[in-house]
Amino acid sequence: MTASAGPLLDSVNRWADVAIRQAWAPEWVDGAILPREMVYFLARCEVNDIDVVIESGRQDGYSTKILGEFIKDKPNMKVFSIDWEDDAERARRCRERLSKYERLSLLKGDANRLFPELLRQNQGRRVALIVDGPKGFWALSLIFASLRFPEVRLVSLHNLSPGTAYREFLEKAIAKPLFYERHGVTSDTFTRLGSEEIPMVDNVRAGRGRDESTLGVIEVDDQVRTFARGAFDRRFKLFQPCLVGLGWQLGADWPVSKLFSLSFRLWRN
Repeated sequence: MTASAGPLLDSVNRWADVAIRQAWAPEWVDGAILPREMVYFLARCEVNDIDVVIESGRQDGYSTKILGEFIKDKPNMKVFSIDWEDDAERARRCRERLSKYERLSLLKGDANRLFPELLRQNQGRRVALIVDGPKGFWALSLIFASLRFPEVRLVSLHNLSPGTAYREFLEKAIAKPLFYERHGVTSDTFTRLGSEEIPMVDNVRAGRGRDESTLGVIEVDDQVRTFARGAFDRRFKLFQPCLVGLGWQLGADWPVSKLFSLSFRLWRN
């Protein structure tokens, strides 16, 4: 599949240009989603007419700030950003950096509980999820469970590093290009952004981000929903997507959230 022309590439070029002008690459911090990955996510949101973004894992607010820029000229669009905020001082600094983005809803709490609450609050909207915390199979379970809600049209998961079990599981399950390089996204502007990104990343971790992105983005269709509804794997432990999704539909958010903590107690090693 190639994105050599059309609405997706137009949007990629527009946001890559914004990223260059606003210096997203020099402002990148270790652990955050990379600039090109965010540009790709924003472009996929635009072509899918997304009007609500739910972010989980705010950390230092790098990607949240970009989402604030994304909705600045979109008065009908909402962004909800969830973080556990276990480091109070780090959270305070993050909120201070984001204070000028008045339309961002910065939430403190447990994604296990806030995901279903927010999805119910936004019935009838077109929702995208961008998950940078939790990680791994826990994050996959939350994403798959969320697909019981028809509002969810786009999902994305960070830290899908090559060789990880959860990336391999997702790539086998979803017959779609998950990453911008697999989708064929290429242009002079996007390449220029990449050239600005590489030295910043190499300064922290040499070689990261040069060949493969780790933000997977999936357009949700009936096939994806069907798989998600029946997804089952021992690596989800008690936090099986089918149980989580069913529990959310029944309004049993609190008991469902305890399946995760119970899993940790039963499988400590």
